[in-house]
Amino acid sequence: MPGSHRYTRLIGFLFGGALAIPPALFTAFHNPVFFSHLGWTLFFIAFIPGLIGLIAGQGIALLFPRYRHFFLNLKIFILVCLLLISIWLGVWGVAVSRSSRTLGPAWPKLVVIGLDAATWDIMDPMIQAGDLPHLASLCRDGARGPLETLSPIWSPVIWTSIATGRLPEHHGITGYYGTRADLKCARVWDITASHGKRTGLFGWLLTWPPENQFVFTIPSWMARSTETIPARYSFIQELNLNRDSSRGDARPLNILFRGILNGWQIPTAIEYTNNPLQIPVDPDEAFIRQHFISVMPCVDVYLALLREQNPQVTCFCLYGMDHLGHRFWKDFDPTGFKESPQKPRPEYRYVIPDYYRLADAAVGRLLAVLPQETTIVVLSDHGMGPDYAAPARYVFNMDRILEAAGMRGWFSVSFAQRRYILHPVIDLTDEQSERVRKTLRDLSLAEQETPLFEISDENGDMILNPQMEMLVDPESPLAVTEGLRVNGQLIPKEELYEIRHLSGSHRSNGILIVKGPEIVLGIRFQDAGVLDIAPTLLAILGLPVSKEMPGRVLEEMFLDGYLDRHPISWVDSYPPPPAVKDETGEEIHIDDRLRGLGYIE
Repeated sequence: MPGSHRYTRLIGFLFGGALAIPPALFTAFHNPVFFSHLGWTLFFIAFIPGLIGLIAGQGIALLFPRYRHFFLNLKIFILVCLLLISIWLGVWGVAVSRSSRTLGPAWPKLVVIGLDAATWDIMDPMIQAGDLPHLASLCRDGARGPLETLSPIWSPVIWTSIATGRLPEHHGITGYYGTRADLKCARVWDITASHGKRTGLFGWLLTWPPENQFVFTIPSWMARSTETIPARYSFIQELNLNRDSSRGDARPLNILFRGILNGWQIPTAIEYTNNPLQIPVDPDEAFIRQHFISVMPCVDVYLALLREQNPQVTCFCLYGMDHLGHRFWKDFDPTGFKESPQKPRPEYRYVIPDYYRLADAAVGRLLAVLPQETTIVVLSDHGMGPDYAAPARYVFNMDRILEAAGMRGWFSVSFAQRRYILHPVIDLTDEQSERVRKTLRDLSLAEQETPLFEISDENGDMILNPQMEMLVDPESPLAVTEGLRVNGQLIPKEELYEIRHLSGSHRSNGILIVKGPEIVLGIRFQDAGVLDIAPTLLAILGLPVSKEMPGRVLEEMFLDGYLDRHPISWVDSYPPPPAVKDETGEEIHIDDRLRGLGYIE
């Protein structure tokens, strides 16, 4: 009866495929674009379940011979085939139509794409080589040029100046530890929302805590919690921050399941499962992986939010060009780093250009669905370049020191401006606080009696200032010490510190590209600055420009007659945003993320 076994196996295969229909329809209902790739669709909802069904059918044929006649019924066979084929193709067809559909011409009118630290020094050679086709098309079909930044070049400060059109002393963000609660003047996003325009934000700095006046808010990597609006997209923040909502480590399977139901496509889910974040790896490899793995999941979620919320004004930001540039510039361009204590590593040569290619692919996916009527602005807050003079420094392993002192989990630690900042993450009693101070005051190298740190308090944090030169030097006490004494224990120097050298640093010129139906093709900006962006965006949207904004509208980029038909209007000022209660109950402190990214030392 070999023929009957053959048909039984075939029926079993189809039956297994039929079992995949309920979960496939459930997924398609929640996330229609998940099955947009036909090959992967057939693989996941036909082949794998069918293979299971084949095995089950073979088992039934062997163990229960009397059921073979049921399986061999020709009508049942044909009916199952037609049903499965129609459902599979239907699910795929809906997914393709949803994922490739161009957004309606009425929205969004303006899309701002932020590429932190993008520089023409890298982009222009890559554009000429054909490596950035989507950014090249924007340059070709719009206006472009350098964008002059402010000093000091601190990303949270600059991005807020871009959004407000105001200087730091006016908008209130003057460093790395601010939140939206510190804002003193309105941003473009506040202005557009107050004029009734549906506004959605993805990844813009200083948008935490998220606020309900926007149709969606996915805060940036500097967020203090995984909170998002809508709340069901918090999984993307758990991925970006590598934290779950309870402040524990991210749970990859939980993120995967929620991503599948909320915007991810099959290739994104596969790529995510191929790059588990919990496997211990070299710190540089983990750093690279974290930045690369998050891009396409963010793009998928952003596209889902565009389809779902129909914003008229929106932004999307990526930060890997800055973070990777700080750490891997000497590997990308080893010229000038021959004398560096940390030699260039050929295996990391292509990290930076590969991320530019990935960002270009992300821009391409956005361009594929944006209507021609949309004005697209691509910009960076500053540029990036080599820092040949940046010396290597000793950086203490404060987590190890606190662990030896019996204070593990009491503080989050950051390293900024050569100081160590200990931020309490538990409520310390007076007795515990005094114990901490005494223990830290008594720290000294094994060969010395001199205290290692000078201790002070600042805004509830404990500040530790090293009492020795931290530059790498073979004669340094840190180079020759046996270790550090902590409560009678000795931390060997191999565990006491690391040597850190950030080879890339910020440059004053970022990038600016503007493409839209009213923008002159091929024009080059000559003196555009970050303070010009807010008034220009308001002019594009036909909204009044505040007289408090010191920048100018970039009038040279508009087609002749546009400003005659849409003259620039002015208002004395816009009211400041409403006061924000800076909730800290579920707060994730950003100190550990700032450390090593290049935003702080």
